[in-house]
Amino acid sequence: MKNLLYDKSQLTDERGREYFLDNAKYILIFFVVMAHLYGTMKWSDVTYVKYIATGIWNFLNTFHMATFVFISGYCAKRFVKKGFTVQKPATYFFFFLFAQTFFLLFKLVENPADATVSLFRADNGLWYLQCLTIWYLLLPMLDQFKPKYLIPLGIVLALIAGYEHGAGHFLSVSRVIVHMPFFMAGYYTDKAVLDKLNQKKYKLIGWAVLVAVFVVEFVLYKKVPSNLLPSSNPYYQCKLAGPAYVWWVYRLGFYLVVFALIFSFLAVVPRCKTFFSKWGSRTLAIYVFHFLFYLPFDDYKWYAVFQNSWVGLIALFFVVTGVVVLLAQKPFMVPFRLIQKISIQKLLKEKK
Repeated sequence: MKNLLYDKSQLTDERGREYFLDNAKYILIFFVVMAHLYGTMKWSDVTYVKYIATGIWNFLNTFHMATFVFISGYCAKRFVKKGFTVQKPATYFFFFLFAQTFFLLFKLVENPADATVSLFRADNGLWYLQCLTIWYLLLPMLDQFKPKYLIPLGIVLALIAGYEHGAGHFLSVSRVIVHMPFFMAGYYTDKAVLDKLNQKKYKLIGWAVLVAVFVVEFVLYKKVPSNLLPSSNPYYQCKLAGPAYVWWVYRLGFYLVVFALIFSFLAVVPRCKTFFSKWGSRTLAIYVFHFLFYLPFDDYKWYAVFQNSWVGLIALFFVVTGVVVLLAQKPFMVPFRLIQKISIQKLLKEKK
């Protein structure tokens, strides 16, 4: 039997895309949609429904976006090796601009009172595209630093930034700073490290860590600083226990747990082709368009149908599956394929 760790024919498609990364991205985008929909169940009047939904939300929000950021940093190496240009950050900005405009138009129909215009404040979870734009612009400078200094300094900056009241949603500043260490950690992680995670012992450790954190967050869900997990608010808005001068400890603990979860998750992700591998390359469409369902689901309280029993919790899982599978189909990627073709070459100076 061939060792999947070295049999490249089993690990990549005909274009050279790694099934491993696409598998990871699909599972993560599933978690994103699941967290959003189950998050509406946290206010159920049924105690055990609220308990289960909160436990799921806390666990997923602890690591799903941080892992996405880590993978984005890992994939950024290929673009830097080709020679840095502003085309990549410009493309992410165009993605953000399209999505921001799209949601403005959608809200004008769905909820006109909430329809606002802003190029600087990301709407409906679009902070990820805003952050990617900024990280790619900063990457040529950040890449000059040694990782053993950059990542710890980035974490220290994030610990301090929590005390800055102005580090919030404007330009996603808080998330840019807090998630930057995950992006750069992915950027500096060698493929050999990820390949090593495919060993059986690391898979067992990975499952053990994931299950342990899930159980702890599930059992102690009331003590989890859930407002801190999205990384979008300063400490004073997160309702943290203890005096202000120790609040940074919560974020430091967040980093330790999340880095453990990132590598544990990547250890257990399938390496070979799966039925959902092809959908992993279309996570951008799922990420943007799932809000078409989530916004009315929240605004019109569709979640009330699912809030009153364990049957509703199970049914909502199948709703999440249906939404993700539907949005993973090719037609939803069309606008993003067109945006990727926009070239800004004519706007740039000619190199001498």
